[in-house]
Amino acid sequence: MNMRHLLIGLFALAAAGGCGKSLQLNLVVNDPCNQRVLGDTTLGISHIELSIAAPDLVAPEGTTWSRAEGQGEAPGITPVANATVTVEGRAANGAGAPADVLAAIGVGYVDLTGKDTDVVDLQVVFGRIDRFMNTTDAAAASDGTVRCTALSAERRGHTASLLPDGRVFIAGGEAVKPSATTFWETTEYFEPTTGLFERGPNMKWVRKAHTATVLNDGRVLLTGGVGLNGTSVDTWKVALIYNPTTGAFDNPIPMKAQRANHTATLLDDGRVLVAGGTQGTHDLDTTEIFDPTSGAFCDGPQLKPPSGAAQPRAFHSAVRVGRSQVALIGGQGAGQLLSSVHFVEVVGCGGSVAAGQSLSKARSNAVAALIPGKDAVVVAGGFDAVVTAIENGKGIDSVEVIKLSPQNLGQSTVDCSTLRLLSARGAAAAAEVPGGLLVAGGLGATGLGQNTAETIRYGDIGTCELAFTATAGGLGVPRAGSQATLMVGGDVLLSGGFNTDGGSTVTQPQAQGEIYVRRR
Repeated sequence: MNMRHLLIGLFALAAAGGCGKSLQLNLVVNDPCNQRVLGDTTLGISHIELSIAAPDLVAPEGTTWSRAEGQGEAPGITPVANATVTVEGRAANGAGAPADVLAAIGVGYVDLTGKDTDVVDLQVVFGRIDRFMNTTDAAAASDGTVRCTALSAERRGHTASLLPDGRVFIAGGEAVKPSATTFWETTEYFEPTTGLFERGPNMKWVRKAHTATVLNDGRVLLTGGVGLNGTSVDTWKVALIYNPTTGAFDNPIPMKAQRANHTATLLDDGRVLVAGGTQGTHDLDTTEIFDPTSGAFCDGPQLKPPSGAAQPRAFHSAVRVGRSQVALIGGQGAGQLLSSVHFVEVVGCGGSVAAGQSLSKARSNAVAALIPGKDAVVVAGGFDAVVTAIENGKGIDSVEVIKLSPQNLGQSTVDCSTLRLLSARGAAAAAEVPGGLLVAGGLGATGLGQNTAETIRYGDIGTCELAFTATAGGLGVPRAGSQATLMVGGDVLLSGGFNTDGGSTVTQPQAQGEIYVRRR
């Protein structure tokens, strides 16, 4: 047995017309390229556990093997399509039975029907719990070659979207080096079952600082952004829709305004609210609404509450707080840093804007997320000064909670302003994990890239009981402006970003993909 991978033979029976079909699943569990797991005798993995969940299964099925057995059988597992496969490495308790999870990975969606074959080979790469592992070529690892995988391009200002089939669709961005800046029209996919990045279709135009929204039918709407128009840099007034069924882009769709550094939020009815942003050096106080049924944009409400002036806003955060209500939080506009919180309610091709209580700390490029079941939004980090370029920002550690008033969002209040992140973070990546929010990387208080991450754990919001816990392991490289994508198996992919040493900005090291292995 190779100390960096473990082969397990799994036999499952499938009934077909009254006749049984024997399907053999060869499960190969591999170490990632940047850390020892199976090969680390001090870690103490004594058991390997397999769990299979699928829409056609009433409850997850699985089995556990002793590490000492190396190979084993598990009769009675139902062959299914669209399976989410979770593999866990466990310690042993005092009686030698499975105990705490030490390493794991979750992968979906996997076809375990066998189709025209009686043998299914599945290679998985798992890493230590609450740590980051580099993306790894799973097939190569099963042969003892632990090759790290990377994006096909060095990207920041890109987007990363989870597709219905479990892949992550990565689009556009730019590569920044001291000698040159390159805009990308390329796209690529991350395939979690292989650990590989694969090239996708090119966009018609290069673009960065755009948005990507996965529509209810699984298509991806890309709006606005900045790119090259001939030899000059321009802001786009066009949207594209990527169709994963065809693997291609549909025809371009004209928008109502040129905009970049804006937000795009999916509403409950499938429409998308596009808000604020920049148009060259000008900040926008307009919104527009995309309707996938008509395939067109219409003008939305101006960002102007009834009792106030119009509020241009870019580099802000947006969180959906109701079926058709979106909170726009902080940002910068008209040369000023913003503390305001506005609630946009979409009604038809229009709507209204209400102002809630302002944040105690003005900020842009912050992390914000709805706290599930709590009628509250957490706002964390960001920059506390206007920046002309994201790499010039210096992070803050301030955390606040917006306590929503669902019946009248204009009466929402801000609280918990004494809370602090463990580290200052601006332009950090964030993704939901069970019980909280993972916040990774970002620029610190001195403007240097962070290679640490922490989890905000939700407790009693009424008494501001939020806990901040450092992850057990840090990022492989410091990075800000990266994208965090929650994958089907529950783990988080970090893609792209940049680092700065205080004098220069580079994206090259951030081409390496990383996966955060969440706690089980």
